[in-house]
Formats: sequence, C-alpha cells, structure tokens
Amino acid sequence: MRRYVWVLLLVGTVLSAHGQILPSTGIRMLTNKEAVLTITNAPTTSNVTLRIYHPALDQFVPLVTFRSTGVNNHIDTAAPYLTSRFYNARIAAPNAITGDHITTTNGDLIIQPINHASFVMSWNGKMIYNDPVCAASLYATFPKADLVLLSHHHGDHFSATTLSSVTNATTRIIAPQATYNQASFAPFRGITTVLAYGASATVLGISVQAVRATNGNHMEGINNAYVTTIGGKRILTTGDCGPTAELRALQDLDVMFVCMNSFTMEVPVAASLIREMRPKVVYPYHYGSQCASPSYDVQLFKRLVANDLGIEVRLRKWY
Repeated sequence: MRRYVWVLLLVGTVLSAHGQILPSTGIRMLTNKEAVLTITNAPTTSNVTLRIYHPALDQFVPLVTFRSTGVNNHIDTAAPYLTSRFYNARIAAPNAITGDHITTTNGDLIIQPINHASFVMSWNGKMIYNDPVCAASLYATFPKADLVLLSHHHGDHFSATTLSSVTNATTRIIAPQATYNQASFAPFRGITTVLAYGASATVLGISVQAVRATNGNHMEGINNAYVTTIGGKRILTTGDCGPTAELRALQDLDVMFVCMNSFTMEVPVAASLIREMRPKVVYPYHYGSQCASPSYDVQLFKRLVANDLGIEVRLRKWY
C-alpha cells in the first residue's frame, strides 16, 4: 500500500522584502488524493510563489505563482502520483509573472492561461504567446511577445488587432501558410516564419516543429499543432483538430494542451487521445466559446483520463 506524506513547512524567516516565507493553515486531502493547500496570511494583491522540494536538485523549486486574494487555495494535482511532498510559500516580487512553473534544464517555464486557446509562457526573460485573441487589456501586464505561435487563422485563434497590441519589430511569429496568406495578416509577414507539416525552426533558442492536425472543420493545410521544446521540455499545442495519426505518434511529451468542443474533439475523444499519448501533464483548453463561457465538461474529461496512467490533469481558468 502506498503511504502518502505531505508536509507544509512553517518557516518564518524573512529573506528579503519579497522573500518572506509564509505559514499556511495547512493541507486538506481530497478523496482523489489531490492536495488542497491554503495560504491565508499573504497580503491581498501581493504575489505569492508556492514551492515544492525537488529531491534531484536538493532544493525547493517554484510550483505556481499567483496574486493573493487573502485566502488562497491551490490544488496540487500531482499529489496522487507521489509518496511524499514538501511545500513552502513565499512572497514573490511585485512584477513576477504569475502562472504554473515547469522546471527545465535552463530556468523555469511559466504558463499563464488567458482565454479559450490563448495563453502566455515566460522562459528566461522571453515571452511566448500562443494564439493571442480577445481584448488587448488581457495582455497588458505582460511584456511584448518575443515569439508568437499561431495555429491557424480562424477568429478565435488569430486577431490582427490583438496581434498588433502584443508584438513589436523584434517579435518573431510562426504560422501556417494559410494564415500567412490572409489579407489581414499582411502587416506581420516580414516577421513571420511559415512552417508546413513536419517542418521545424529554432527561434531564440526555442525549437518549434509543426505537426499535421486536421479534422472535418479544419482541412489539410489550415491548422498546425506545434511541439515546442523549451529547456528540454516538450510542449504540444493542438490548435483545432481531431485525433490524427500524426498526433498519436508523438511521444515523450511533458505538457500537452488539448482542444475540446463541437468543432474539434468531443470530451470522450479528447480523453481517449490523452490516455493513448500519455503526456506527463495535460491542460484541456478551447472548451467554450471565444472570449465567452465554457460549454464542455472538463470534470468529465478529468474522470475519463483517470489517474491509473499517472497523467496529471490541470484544470485552469480559461473563461
């Protein structure tokens, strides 16, 4: 029988103005063995980083950075697959990028969902934007994009207005040919690299490979999935597609973003694909309407993926 041990370190040493280690009210275990951590004494609107002990590195590393609301709950969805976990929390810098942290071979990758299929990643001072759409105000707290990944030109994935607001002359964009050919994309062609299925490019030390990803609503040549390798971590974004053979052939994925709705994959199809591909971490996204409300049951998706294969399902706020 597996014996679970979770410990929250209650250390009160002040390291610096934005390094204060915070105690917490403790840990509550859910019936599925996930751990709910509650941090109560972080000042409202301050940034807090929850950290976990990394045995291989013999040090604490960030798990998530968030903006405090006074009473803060975080569910550690990796807990069911571990025999022990040590945590602490500390005040982060006021300008810290918030989001989930992924430890790479060269610094942390931070992932922050924005809306629908849009999210931002930060790594070593570089900002990577995925399919930025909706109001420019959603991106106002982030630096301009160094790299933009565009899956395709449909309106819930590409907006010339939004793209203009998050890019500058030094930004690099990767897109399919069909997106590049759109009249509204003309202002961005000079900073864009087109990738066909199977092609790859390295931009700013980040490797990006385009993968064939189609279905009845997204025909050949429309949509690119991307495998992006950042600090040794392989991240797959599907864009809009079904469970193509090219996707199913991918292996050794650290993080996967999988689409779900009536234009892409129904929940059981998406869950079956995840169980077949077995990424270490999966984020369901694109399960509602652009800039609107969710319409698909992510809890059902999580139950269908189940926990027997060790796949961590992260449900985040996309809508």
